[in-house]
Amino acid sequence: MVVTTTCEGCGEELELEKKGCPRKLYCSPACSTRAYGRKHPEKVRESARKSQRKNAEKYREQRVRKITPEQKAAKAAYRKEYYAKHRDAELARAKKRNANPEVKASRAVYQKEWSAKNRDARAAYQKEYNSRPESLAKARIRDRARSRTPKFRAVRNARYANDADFRERTLATQAERYASDADVRRRALEKSQAWRKNNPERNRVIANASGRKRRARKAAVHHEPYNAPDIFARDGHICGICLLPFDSSDASIDHIIAIDNGGHDAPYNVQGAHGSCNSSKGTKRLRDHWALTHDCP
Repeated sequence: MVVTTTCEGCGEELELEKKGCPRKLYCSPACSTRAYGRKHPEKVRESARKSQRKNAEKYREQRVRKITPEQKAAKAAYRKEYYAKHRDAELARAKKRNANPEVKASRAVYQKEWSAKNRDARAAYQKEYNSRPESLAKARIRDRARSRTPKFRAVRNARYANDADFRERTLATQAERYASDADVRRRALEKSQAWRKNNPERNRVIANASGRKRRARKAAVHHEPYNAPDIFARDGHICGICLLPFDSSDASIDHIIAIDNGGHDAPYNVQGAHGSCNSSKGTKRLRDHWALTHDCP
C-alpha cells in the first residue's frame, strides 16, 4: 500500500510504502531543522546565542586561521553587492533590531567597554580621519548648515555674550581666516555690501555710532554704548537745540558738551536734534549757540 503525504519542511510530496506513517514527516534532516526553526524561533536564537558565547574563542580562532585574504575580500564584495540589492530590506531589519531595548542596552555596554579599552587607538583614528580632505569638506558643509538654524544661533550668541574666553577665540579664528583666505575676504565683502544696500537706515545708524565711538577713543573720553533710535524716543523726537519736532530722515545725535571739549559719549550727554541744528551748533555749548542765533544777552 502506497501512502502519499507532504513534507512539512519543503512541501514536496512523498510516497510511503509502510502503513501507519508518523504524524510529522520530513524528507530530510535539513527540512526537519528548518521546520523546527520556523515554529520555535526564540528557542533557536537563544540556543545560537548560548553556543556563540560558549565557543566564542574557538570560533574566533577558526575564522582567523581558515579565512585567507582572498576569501575575506570576496566575502566583503559579496556583502556589498547583497546590500546594494536588498538595501531597503536590510535597513528595515536593522531599524527593527535597533528598536529592541535589550539590543540598545547591550550595544551601549559594549561600546562603552570597547571605548575604554581602545581609547588611544580610537583617538588616533579619529584624528587621522578628520584630517582627510573629504572629511574636512563634509565638516564644513555640516557646520555651515547647522550654523543657520535659529536654535544654534541663539546658543552661540548667548555663549559669545557671556564667555569672554570663547569670544576671544572666535575673534582670533575669524581674524586668522580673514587674513589667510582670499575667498573668505571676498565673500565677507560681498555680504557686507549686500547688507548695506538692503538696510540703508540701519547702516547709517551703525556708521554714525562707529564714528562717535572712534572720536571718543581718539579724544580719550568716556564712551558708553547706546542706540540712537532709543535716544530719539526718549526725547520724544523733539530737537534739543531748536525745540521743534524732527523726523527720522533729518535726525542726528548732538553732544550737549562736545567730545572735543571733553564731553562724554554717553546717553546722559547726548540729545536728539535736527541735522542742520547740530551742524550749526558745532562744538559750542548750547547757551553760546543760543546767544549767537537768538541775540540773547
